Amino acid sequence: MQIAKKQKLSEKEFEELVEAEQEEEEEEVSEDEHELDYFHSHFGNDQSEAIGLSSLKVDANQFVVEAAETQYGRMLKKQISDKFPPIEKETLAAFGVQKRFHDGFRKANKKMNKKGFTQLQQPLFEYFNNYQDFYFCKSEHKHQDAIRNVLALHVLNHVYKTRNLVLKTNAKLKKQDVEIRDQGFTRPKILVLLPFKNHCYEFVNALMDISGTTIHENKKRFQEEFQPPEGDGPDPRKSDDFNQTFKGNIDDHFRLGIKFDRKKMKMYAPFFSCDILVASPLGLKTIIGEPGDRKREFDYLSSIEVVVMNHAEIFLNQNWDHVRSIFDHLNLIPKEAHGCDFSRVRSYYLDEKAKYVRQNIFFSAFQFPELNALIHSYCKNMDGSIKITDEYKGSLSDVVVQIPQVFQRIPKSTIQELPVKRFEFFKEKILPMLHSNAVQKSHVLIVVPSYFDFVRIRNYMKDHNYNFAAISEYSTRSQVDRSRHYFKQGETKLMLYSERAHFFRRYKIPSTVHLVFYQPPTFPFYSEFVNLIENTQDGFVQCLYSQYDKLALERIVGSTRCSKMITNQKDAYMFTI
Repeated sequence: MQIAKKQKLSEKEFEELVEAEQEEEEEEVSEDEHELDYFHSHFGNDQSEAIGLSSLKVDANQFVVEAAETQYGRMLKKQISDKFPPIEKETLAAFGVQKRFHDGFRKANKKMNKKGFTQLQQPLFEYFNNYQDFYFCKSEHKHQDAIRNVLALHVLNHVYKTRNLVLKTNAKLKKQDVEIRDQGFTRPKILVLLPFKNHCYEFVNALMDISGTTIHENKKRFQEEFQPPEGDGPDPRKSDDFNQTFKGNIDDHFRLGIKFDRKKMKMYAPFFSCDILVASPLGLKTIIGEPGDRKREFDYLSSIEVVVMNHAEIFLNQNWDHVRSIFDHLNLIPKEAHGCDFSRVRSYYLDEKAKYVRQNIFFSAFQFPELNALIHSYCKNMDGSIKITDEYKGSLSDVVVQIPQVFQRIPKSTIQELPVKRFEFFKEKILPMLHSNAVQKSHVLIVVPSYFDFVRIRNYMKDHNYNFAAISEYSTRSQVDRSRHYFKQGETKLMLYSERAHFFRRYKIPSTVHLVFYQPPTFPFYSEFVNLIENTQDGFVQCLYSQYDKLALERIVGSTRCSKMITNQKDAYMFTI
């Protein structure tokens, strides 16, 4: 490969091109081996016609679906064609990872595997590298270091492959006047959505460790704004899950542009000149705005090629509508040019087909309906998807108290009618039973997952003079203490408690005797709540569920039992552990 003559390029362009070509020469492999690197075949402009045909099949949902059991869980593979034969790869070089990242990745990974990939990382990276969508719905805290490192490696590899392609094209255009379409409308190619600043802090540090860059511009400012506060540490009164989720800086309003050059990584780069955008949903939503707002900006999302969403379940307890709004604004035609050279924009961008090329990578602790709906509505990758979920044994075995646990199925309804039907059933069947037996049924804790349902029940109970207290995520500390005290003393008979408040605070509700779940808990809190019950001789547990609560219900009763409870004619099931 010949290096372009220096006199035809600026000093900076020449140096960048020399480095890119030297790296490519070092990593050059045979054409057969390059066929296994899907970067060019997935994003190349020569795929525009194929993308147009594939998009019709995607919209018609004409996928070949294959299900299989793997060592990581149940795998559901959806493809239009058998493009990706199973290939055993073990080394970074075999995956086409740029050589500049090899040492950094091994060092970042050395606590887990000194040679390279861990047993979990190797199949994950193969899925990433195929540029299929990937949804991993059984992510655990113990796997986060491995997941974070392999995600960082993938996005860095994509950024530098994109960069090298643009530099080579620049050199060709200096020599001859040809049409080469190698870009999108704007520079940002990677969007990483994370819930808290602490997650951003850990991810950006992984980028620094793996990237091989020696200059980290604005690093001091980044550390001051994102590092854990002084005195941060685990709370011995809280669960390990809580301490892992809420460690470090838990500010949920942030956005950070990151730009990569030859040896430099610049944080706080302007959005339109950055390569990677790391943000929380709230951080982006505040500048995306709403229709009618005088000042809005989202053109920087027009050319995103890879979206990463880690800890997706936490977004449920922030604001899921912000997540949907971000996906609404991905890969749109920009309102302004922003210095774009339209002669180099790939045809499928101009044809508004970029969403069929975009790769979506989601990690979550479990499946939930909102995530599945997001995938169905916004994830249109022409090369299909891989989804890995868990086969649940249930959490009934984690209940240590012996108490009757009744699961009551509410009458069937459409998904649109469900909120009203559930409330009517609760109002007509459950509340009268609690109210008419107020003396016997004191110390009743009612757990409600949705804040909208919480407000509806609270207002109804107020209007009908129920003796109750209520704790939500918006309750002040004094309100919480007062409500818990009156409930413990028996001065209030019923306690209405939002699951979102429990997620953020993990309050202990003392003297609970009876427990009612308005709906199966979204998070794995079922056994934790049941184990709060002190008087098991007189107490009871009742959980309402519908045919649409399968994902939450199976985490409690197990996948096999859940299927029977959803489909059988019987409406009530009782368990005594």
